Amino acid sequence: MMREIAYRQISDAGGKLLELGINTTHSGNVSIRGENDIFITRTGSRLDRLSESDIVSVPLNEEGQGIASVEIPMHRAIYQNTKTKAILHAHPPHTIVFSLLEDAIYPVDNEAFLFLGEIPVLTPKVVSGSTETGILLADTFNKGSHIAVVRGHGSFAVGENLEEALHWTSTLERSCQMGHLLRTISEFRYKEIVRARKDEIRRKERSTFNVGRGPRSTFKNKPGDKSKL
Repeated sequence: MMREIAYRQISDAGGKLLELGINTTHSGNVSIRGENDIFITRTGSRLDRLSESDIVSVPLNEEGQGIASVEIPMHRAIYQNTKTKAILHAHPPHTIVFSLLEDAIYPVDNEAFLFLGEIPVLTPKVVSGSTETGILLADTFNKGSHIAVVRGHGSFAVGENLEEALHWTSTLERSCQMGHLLRTISEFRYKEIVRARKDEIRRKERSTFNVGRGPRSTFKNKPGDKSKL
């Protein structure tokens, strides 16, 4: 039963990544957490034409890869060190380009900024298939981020389900498209907005700081929460 559920959810997310122009046919990987295992796309699978045999089950707390995606060590490390239930790794083109230019991404549009806040850009020693990079991502998610970008490689989004992870991924990519458009029209205005975003985040961090507890994460809403829009 769990394999059937995993197949339906992963197949739907994989198809959406292609439909939205976020991934190429054979790039990226998608997984969900089971009770004691991980269901993940196999290496070399085509995300918009997945069959049930393309979904591989691997142990959550044991080493081993088999024919699972080469990124399984990163997925496993994230699951072992967070409470997330779904991971979506994508190669969104505008997001990747911004990761080559910036140390963090600040959405220029209000909705993405509300949902995502400051998006970390990580520069690990090994960008693909590394347990250490997975732990680095897990630390980032435990600080409140829904999505992070490995410089030049792609985004990793987490959520209660793949719909959430897809929401973070598509929201960031669309925001980067708008950021690119704004920079093309006015580099000055782009920098002005980014500076204002940074100032707002720092003010929120200072105002929510509790002695002995540290700053709480800000601007992180769930999909569908329009209360602050």
